[in-house]
Amino acid sequence: MRLGALFSSVVLVPVALAGCAGSKPAEDPPTTAGASPTATTPTAAATPQAIDRRMLLGRWTPVTPTSSNKWGTPPYVQFTDDGAWQGSDGCNPLKGRWSASPGGAFQASFPGSTEMGCDNVNVGPWLASTRTVEINGNMLTLRDAGDAQVGQLRRSAGG
Repeated sequence: MRLGALFSSVVLVPVALAGCAGSKPAEDPPTTAGASPTATTPTAAATPQAIDRRMLLGRWTPVTPTSSNKWGTPPYVQFTDDGAWQGSDGCNPLKGRWSASPGGAFQASFPGSTEMGCDNVNVGPWLASTRTVEINGNMLTLRDAGDAQVGQLRRSAGG
């Protein structure tokens, strides 16, 4: 009987201890003084922000200079809270519907416009081919399904 008890203590105690060896008590992540454990490190100015659809609201103009402005209307796009957008390529009025998700996914309809001869920036097709958007400060970058940059817009003053 003593041999059985000895066997049990020699075999079972190390097995029980082995189960505890790999587990450690959970430790709280280190925090800086005055910061909450859920606080995040501030991002650099060049890092695109997570998208909240409200961030897109307002008027945006292309960063790329237009080849001419002979029609007197600078190209722009304006996103409204009801999911509509309107704009101009510089000579044609444009409009459609849009939606965006927090991850940056974007979709816009562009049913077309009257095709008056125009050599400005055609923001309608830009929006129609855009699948993701990034905001970095006052800059909005439009990207297609292959992640190539379609265009870049700047938030208009007051927009």
